[in-house]
Amino acid sequence: MNIIVLSIGLILTFGGIIMACSKEIIDFQNTNISKKKFKWYAGILMIAGIALFIFGCSFTIISTGEVGVRTYLGQIKSETAAPGFAWKIPFLESIQKVNTKQRDLNVDGQIWSETSERTAIYYENITITYSISPDRAAWIYAHVSNYKDSLISGPLVSSAVKVVSKEYNSTDATSRAIVEPRIQQEVQKSLDEKYEEGTVYIYKVSVSNIDFEETYNQAIAEKQNAQIAYETTQIQNQTSVDKAQAEADAKIIQKEADAKAKVIDAQAEADALKIKAEAEADANRTISDSLNNNIFTQKMLEKWDGVLPKVTNGSNAMFNYSDIIK
Repeated sequence: MNIIVLSIGLILTFGGIIMACSKEIIDFQNTNISKKKFKWYAGILMIAGIALFIFGCSFTIISTGEVGVRTYLGQIKSETAAPGFAWKIPFLESIQKVNTKQRDLNVDGQIWSETSERTAIYYENITITYSISPDRAAWIYAHVSNYKDSLISGPLVSSAVKVVSKEYNSTDATSRAIVEPRIQQEVQKSLDEKYEEGTVYIYKVSVSNIDFEETYNQAIAEKQNAQIAYETTQIQNQTSVDKAQAEADAKIIQKEADAKAKVIDAQAEADALKIKAEAEADANRTISDSLNNNIFTQKMLEKWDGVLPKVTNGSNAMFNYSDIIK
């Protein structure tokens, strides 16, 4: 807005000057305006233009997301101008606008580093989202030359990336979820040490690509192929072992079954022989008992003298059995 006011003021001022200079060449006899009045109009026009120009130099408008840094005769004042209409002393004081909005810094190209395993790795096209603290805008304007472009330098980001990559192995060093927050912390730490804590705030860090050098990728691919081949061979060998084990187990089970069958058969045969032997023993016992009775009777008959006993009670027996069986 002040640019418009300044432009109008300059136009009016130069218009009055032109009118004042042209009064000598204008024929006022053929006009209704006298030379004196024309000169008076030119003076009013110049005064209005100068006043409007001075008014335009006495203020500036600070947009949202900006802070006005005041300088008086070249010296930076600690007092800053908030967003809105800001007054200043014309020609003595100026207000420089410092952007405090979130913005992105793009670090193009590849930043080479190494992992904790000393494997070469690079981080490509890093974007850092940051903002300047409004309370530190005057300090930034006074102490950081070309702060709009060099507040966060490429070497600072590169150093942070190298510190972080060396903390992780090859797997974790390629994980954005792991390294991006750590790079953010490391960049924030470096800025706090460089400018004082709370001067610049880092919101996030994004890495578009993380990869290893080509020879490492080839080695990884060869290792993966070898691992796949090894696992395939192991599976095939294990299948053969399992098959042989199954066949051996089947043979053992069959042998055990055959042995059990033989034991059962032998036990049955033994039981049958035992039963047969017991039956024969019983038969022999019966025959023996029968033969003993017959022999006993025959002995009695041989010993009997044909006389019947007269007394059969008490201890006087009819026969003496011990004599008979002799």
